Amino acid sequence: MGYSRLNAFIPIFQSPGESLTFLNTSVRLDTQNRMGANVAIGHRFLENDLLWGGYLAYDIRNTTLGTFNQLGAGVEVYGSNWDAHLNGYLPIGTSSLTTGSLVTGAAFQGNQLVFTTGGTSQQAQGGVDLEAGL
Repeated sequence: MGYSRLNAFIPIFQSPGESLTFLNTSVRLDTQNRMGANVAIGHRFLENDLLWGGYLAYDIRNTTLGTFNQLGAGVEVYGSNWDAHLNGYLPIGTSSLTTGSLVTGAAFQGNQLVFTTGGTSQQAQGGVDLEAGL
């Protein structure tokens, strides 16, 4: 499945050579006309050869069953030859959507219990990730 994406990085305030406050946004549309979007506000500082900062973000994503929302936050550090990022995600609002009954029946086949299933379930997951590279 493919998708299209439009990004915008908008500087809000800057002290040249010292710091930058920015807005980072994107809108996505997949081939099944499901939309998603996010907006993040962040700030970065430049000290010697080290660029560091953080951001707060809101993300919305439309799926086959409905819409999920999440908040995100992160910190980042960029060196001259390396970088590291720590990000956290927290679903807000509805975090689980289900269509139909997931278990529609059960029966024994020999000495095994077999369940008949139907429907679809989607779950928004929170989490934390750490990324580093050279």
